[in-house]
Amino acid sequence: MVRTTAANRPKRVEIPRPAAAHASILSDFSDVIGPKLKYTKTGAEIISSIIRLVRDRGTQDFSAFSEKDLNEALLKKHDTDALHIAAMRECGMSHEELFDLTYNPMLNALGSELSGWKAHAGLLRKSEVPIAILSNSALPYIDAFLKANHMLDVFTHVITPEAIDGMTKPSEEAYLRAISITGFDPSGTIFIDNRMKNLVYPRSMGMTTVYIGNDPPAEYVCHHFSNRREAFEAILRMCAGT
Repeated sequence: MVRTTAANRPKRVEIPRPAAAHASILSDFSDVIGPKLKYTKTGAEIISSIIRLVRDRGTQDFSAFSEKDLNEALLKKHDTDALHIAAMRECGMSHEELFDLTYNPMLNALGSELSGWKAHAGLLRKSEVPIAILSNSALPYIDAFLKANHMLDVFTHVITPEAIDGMTKPSEEAYLRAISITGFDPSGTIFIDNRMKNLVYPRSMGMTTVYIGNDPPAEYVCHHFSNRREAFEAILRMCAGT
């Protein structure tokens, strides 16, 4: 698995013709492969540690904000869907500095909590095509999950915001960078996400979009599943051409 640390800015991808078969999978992480960080006890503690860091080192006084309101305010202020990216910008620090102060001290506890997590993503081990992750989550969290569940060798790349200049989905550039890094052909790629707004641009690039969730699917959703196991089983069949 390649942990992406840097990438050159790619040229804009033209919308390709549909492929006859699916040759690759590009997937979100949270609520698709693993749980959201906030759904775990240690994850919630990590989020709280990020909020405390912002209160101590942020550029403005956030003392009147609740943790939830501060989280939302940071995302809006810094125009991102990733709390750790917003915190980095607010505190003027690198992702290495932020991870050392928040994620890294709790990774052992987080890994223990995530070990054996009942995730149907284990089915992806059966895939005969390359699979990469494009996520707004922080790399230490995804790594902890993959290590705890012996899935490091399942994915060719794990692409997170700190590796692509802080860009997050649904930014067009995030998808362009992911395609450049992985070398995937958009017309032969299945893109999976649990937020429909993150499927708009992948579909315009020619990807086959899969939405996992309970909302009525929009016109840019090719396949809709409310159950992850059903979704992964169907995706594997699509890649096998059956």
